[in-house]
Amino acid sequence: VIIRAFMIVSLGAVATVPTLALAKTPTSTAESLPVIALPEAVRLALSDHPFVKLRSAQVCQSVHRLGLTRAESLPQISGSVSGTRTLFDHFSTKKNGETNRAELRGATASEQNVYDIDVSLTKTVWDWHSSDNKIKTNQLEYDAKRIELQLTVSEQLSEIIAQSLQLDAWEKQIALHNAALADIAPHIEAIEAQGNAGLIRFIDVRQAKLSVLDAEINLKEAESARDRIIKILDSSYRLLPADARSLLLQYLSIRPIEVDRVGAELTEAVRAIDLKIRQSQFQQDVIKSERLPRVSFVLDTKIFDLADYEDEFEVTGKLDVRMPLYDGGSNKARLAEASWRRQELDEEKRRKIRDINTQYSQINHREKTLTALLDDLAIRRTSQEQRIISQQALLNKADISRLEMAQAVIALADTKAQEITTNSQIEELRIKSLYLSDNLVPLLRLSVGERTC
Repeated sequence: VIIRAFMIVSLGAVATVPTLALAKTPTSTAESLPVIALPEAVRLALSDHPFVKLRSAQVCQSVHRLGLTRAESLPQISGSVSGTRTLFDHFSTKKNGETNRAELRGATASEQNVYDIDVSLTKTVWDWHSSDNKIKTNQLEYDAKRIELQLTVSEQLSEIIAQSLQLDAWEKQIALHNAALADIAPHIEAIEAQGNAGLIRFIDVRQAKLSVLDAEINLKEAESARDRIIKILDSSYRLLPADARSLLLQYLSIRPIEVDRVGAELTEAVRAIDLKIRQSQFQQDVIKSERLPRVSFVLDTKIFDLADYEDEFEVTGKLDVRMPLYDGGSNKARLAEASWRRQELDEEKRRKIRDINTQYSQINHREKTLTALLDDLAIRRTSQEQRIISQQALLNKADISRLEMAQAVIALADTKAQEITTNSQIEELRIKSLYLSDNLVPLLRLSVGERTC
């Protein structure tokens, strides 16, 4: 029995579940993009993540439930062997004054050992499509579980990329702060020398040291944040910084600037709920059919006395009609439960659509705010760079103090650090948009292959 061309379930066959592999067929989102290979460590991190393993186990369960339901809908053949063996006996030699020759001679070996064979074939003739509805129910369950697995993989992949992006941003800020400290070091040394010589006020020397201290604090904070991200990557995904950098470079090389967002009703998360709603409807149909008569055909074959086989057998056929007359109200209660389950899923679908639209709106608002902030930072950075150039010229003529020059360099480094952070936040919003619109996994050509359950 072939399921979606991904999975084979049959008697004696091996069930398979999705695992991570590169897609062979490009999607519409990435049709013109080059094929890339994700780092092996990233694929292993996704496959071994607890949430992905949980979803994989649920897919395995749905696979075997589907196989079981299909097997139960086929004709059932059963057999049995029954027999008797005489352990000991006693015969009277006289009956009514006459000798009984049969009792006198005793029983033969074949008469002492009697074995019969029964073979029965049962086939459901009519069950109001209950078997078909059960198969459809389990098929929809499998489809929904598979989508949930893909969504979990996409969610964890987006988290890894976001952490990699933060790691890159903090490393850039560390390099920036180190460069700023190196640039102001000659000015600070000169200020301290002037202070020791009594050429400038002590308060100016103190202010210069405070400026250096602020820059060092910014450096330490960036290093601490970088170390925290490295620990998260290691503890949650067992990834090294080199793996995260490689993934980020590949992502940035192909990610679109503008994300084509799909409607909330068309997302995979909502489609999974739609499948569950259809599954609930089929479950109600199965429960309703259990109150109706069911017709089965039974073919029984019995072979008598196998030890002394003399072509003694019989074949009987019968139609078995069964119908529950009273079940204490259990069927009605199960039907009510299924009905409430349907209402729960309908509400869950509305909530999911509302949540996705809300997140889209929040992303739009946040993106506009960050873009405006980035424009302001770019203007401020340009102004500060021009100011430093002019101050450098004045410094050569001794028309400006070294303290002002050092403060200008530190202010420029702070502005550039804010730009790096803002750019990183904008990129994180793009990653979230790709995830919500189901474009992240297709973009990286990551698809679902097969793995033995």
